[in-house]
Amino acid sequence: TSKHNGGCLHLIGGVMEITHSKINKCIGTNGGFAHITSTAVLKLTRSRINDSIALRGGGVYMNDHSNLVLLSSLIQNTNAFDRGGGIYANNDAAITMKGTKIRNSFLTSTEDSRGGWLYMGRNVDVFGFGNSVENTKSLNGACISMDPSMHVVEGINCSNAYSFEAGTIFIDGGSVNLDD
Repeated sequence: TSKHNGGCLHLIGGVMEITHSKINKCIGTNGGFAHITSTAVLKLTRSRINDSIALRGGGVYMNDHSNLVLLSSLIQNTNAFDRGGGIYANNDAAITMKGTKIRNSFLTSTEDSRGGWLYMGRNVDVFGFGNSVENTKSLNGACISMDPSMHVVEGINCSNAYSFEAGTIFIDGGSVNLDD
């Protein structure tokens, strides 16, 4: 638990790989489990992130050209107050996923909350194959919320997404390429 960024991990630059691990009950301001920034790369393989809470990015908060790689992993029961119940990504961040499941990502604010699973700020891309996102809730964008800029999203299957106002995917301007 941290009063600041990254409840369990704060990665500034560099590369970190986590394999065959279970990480539970992390609490942070930006990034319940992790805060990654400044070209950092965080790779999770066959790992579980459970029960994480934050103001933004219930599971992971990422920005400034950082990369998150999720391979055959599970992220579940993540909550944020404002944006990105599961992941908050901004400023040229990239997410690569393969065979990963995201379950039970929620936003708890009733005012302008965005992205039950994923909040995409400026120039964020998500690439994937064989991924599922289940049981997400938000005021706007129950699965994904995108701010104005260019985004690419592929290989994500979102189901049981509940939005109080604005759909499974909420796009606030800009350009989006959705594939598969």
